[in-house]
Amino acid sequence: MSSPLTVRPARVEDVAQMARVIVRCWRETYRGLMLDTVLDDPGLVPARERFWTAALTDERYRANRVAVAERDGSLIGVAMSGPPLDPAAAWTRQLYVLYVHAEDHGTGAGTALLEAVLDPGGSAALWVADPNPRAQAFYRRHGFVADGTAQDDEDGVREVRMVRRRHRHSDLGVFEGSAFEWRAMTPSRLGGTDEVALCLTPIGGVDDDQGPLFDTAADVVRRLDPHALRRAVAEACLELYNDTWRQDDVELDEAAFTARITPTAVDITEEDLTVHLDDGGLFGQHSIVVSLDLDLTVTDVKLAG
Repeated sequence: MSSPLTVRPARVEDVAQMARVIVRCWRETYRGLMLDTVLDDPGLVPARERFWTAALTDERYRANRVAVAERDGSLIGVAMSGPPLDPAAAWTRQLYVLYVHAEDHGTGAGTALLEAVLDPGGSAALWVADPNPRAQAFYRRHGFVADGTAQDDEDGVREVRMVRRRHRHSDLGVFEGSAFEWRAMTPSRLGGTDEVALCLTPIGGVDDDQGPLFDTAADVVRRLDPHALRRAVAEACLELYNDTWRQDDVELDEAAFTARITPTAVDITEEDLTVHLDDGGLFGQHSIVVSLDLDLTVTDVKLAG
């Protein structure tokens, strides 16, 4: 496994190897889920060769992206995405194929293939065999969540659908999320200074258009003053620190106290927001949690953790 891994677009000359990879992975993955007569059919490899030849040459599939993972000159994985079959789908891409030899699980090949065929800022969906806990855990790590839809494929294998929703906002950047939580892929800045992780939590769950909540979050990020946050924490906690938590004889004034604490994360719902601040070691590495309403009036300050 020390040999370097290469992930690249598939070529027509790869078809024979791609077919063998797929059939080997099917036999490793679906034995016991799929009929042995299907898995052991001697015509399975030729059928996959015909499929991949069409996928790489037929004009109907020009919008698809096909990638292969290669090590030591041999293919060890294959992936393909394309437009969703349903033009009304709420996602922009569908992951149709992602297989890696079992001996190469955990080497990064699966992640590299996934990233090669799906846009980092786009939503996507896929069908995965059920049960298949390893594959489902892999997709969850990459932001996919089962949406409750299931089906039996043409070979009788039960599948569940997993969806990765992403949203791009001109002021906040790209978010990805589950049905009940959106999280920014890159940190945001409060008042142009402190960098924070940003999470949005629609109270009633996510529908296909959460524009108002993202606009609310953008307004909050613009208006939330990190210095005012620090002062609010000092008003609530400075006396507690000097009376109970300080480790020496030197009391801190407000300026010294506020210099130690830093906003790190902001959680926003449709009704309020919570800011988490690093305590700078003042309270034994506790998190300082500040609750505010959407008018940015502080309603509570507490230590947590």
